[in-house]
Amino acid sequence: MTAVHKLQTYLSLVTALIACSASNQSCFSFDGLTYKLKPPACSMADIELRLRKNPTDVSALLDRAQAYLTAGECELAAQDYGVVIKHNPRMAKAYLGRSRALEMIGSHAQALLDIDQAIKLGDKNSLADALLQKTAVLKSLDRGAECPPLYEQLIASKGLGVGPSDILNLREQRAALYLRLKKPELALLDLEVCGAARPGSLDIFLNKGKAYALLNNPEKELEAYSNGIKQDHVTRSLNGDRLMADLYQARAKLYKKMGKLSLAEADLKKSLTNQKTLYKEIYEPDKSVDIFQKAR
Repeated sequence: MTAVHKLQTYLSLVTALIACSASNQSCFSFDGLTYKLKPPACSMADIELRLRKNPTDVSALLDRAQAYLTAGECELAAQDYGVVIKHNPRMAKAYLGRSRALEMIGSHAQALLDIDQAIKLGDKNSLADALLQKTAVLKSLDRGAECPPLYEQLIASKGLGVGPSDILNLREQRAALYLRLKKPELALLDLEVCGAARPGSLDIFLNKGKAYALLNNPEKELEAYSNGIKQDHVTRSLNGDRLMADLYQARAKLYKKMGKLSLAEADLKKSLTNQKTLYKEIYEPDKSVDIFQKAR
């Protein structure tokens, strides 16, 4: 892994952390899927008071488990969800909550068992969340090939609270999965739908380029990267700066492969410029100079 790639990965994590801090929410990322949990409305002191009065108060146990999960105390959260399940074995959201805690501590197989139980219980209020989380856990277990039917069930679902914007997000997630599975034709089907609805999305341009690369179509690959780079004049978020850097870097690799070394060098410089801009927005400008000189 190059120094620039390492820095890109680090900045991506920092960006995610900043976004969570700004929204006062904990962020649970599963391979690109983000679950956000709000802290319980009541304080921990109030929760403990309720539990002293009634140690099996399900509502209080769920609130404390949620508080633990939000604070990153996943093992404690799993314990509380377990107590709830013991007293209420048909409560789907308790299985789903425990699966999230187990996933965070790396117990993917156990998390999957809880998710399957939540799905089996058939609670429509948590079914969409369970299906979505199952795709994430399957990817963690290197079983991503099992995910497309789950995405299709979510995309085609009615009455599960999945809106038009959610469906586009799901299509983007499925497209990224198809790319990992080396199925670029299927990825492009989803990306075309998403691109029509989100014409300025840098993610879509980048993934289209990757799909055409898998299809060994350098002309269409170059077109995808270049169309994304044309969005450079648009005001972007921190994540947008990272994606623009990725687009320039991807096009530079393609130019190098095509023997256009001067164009490749120019794009690499622009990629570094975008990364430097991103770093400056997070840290002190004087520190960024030395780091990016080393990266180059």
